Amino acid sequence: EQGRQERCQQQGAPPRKRRPRVDRARVVSRVEELFAATSAEPVYVSTLCEALGIPERTLRLVFVEQYGAGPTHVLRCRRLCQARRALLEAPPEAHVAGIAGRFGFWHLGQFAVDYRRLFGERPSETLRCASSRAGDRARTPGRWPSGVPLVAALATA
Repeated sequence: EQGRQERCQQQGAPPRKRRPRVDRARVVSRVEELFAATSAEPVYVSTLCEALGIPERTLRLVFVEQYGAGPTHVLRCRRLCQARRALLEAPPEAHVAGIAGRFGFWHLGQFAVDYRRLFGERPSETLRCASSRAGDRARTPGRWPSGVPLVAALATA
C-alpha cells in the first residue's frame, strides 16, 4: 500500500484517503440506544445515519450482518410492532388509520398486508379484541408465537 502511495505522489496524483473502519459493535449498541430512547415514535434510516454519523451503505452492511435484514426492513418491522402495541392498548374509540399514521404508515392497504403477514390477523381485529388480548403483551419481545424472529417473519415482504 505504501509503495503505491509513493508512486502516486511521484506521478503528481494526490494520495487517496481511506475512510476509517467502523466499529460495528458500537454502531449496533448506538442503534439499540436510539431505539430505546425513541420507543414510542418511528425511526427512519436517514435519522439513524445522521445520529450515527455513518453513510447509509455502512448502516445497511451493519444491519444485514447483525439483524439479517437491511435497515428499512428492520425499521418497518419495529414500526409494525409499535403499531400493534398501540392497537392493543387503544381506547375503544380509536381508529386503525390514526394509529397507523402515528407510526408512519400512510398506505393503509400495505400496512394491513404487512401487519397480517407478521401477526396473522388484520389490524382491525387486533383493535376490536384489544381488551381480551392482554396475554399478547407478555410474549417474548422480538419473537412471535411460532418462535420465528420478527425480522424473519417479514423477510418475504
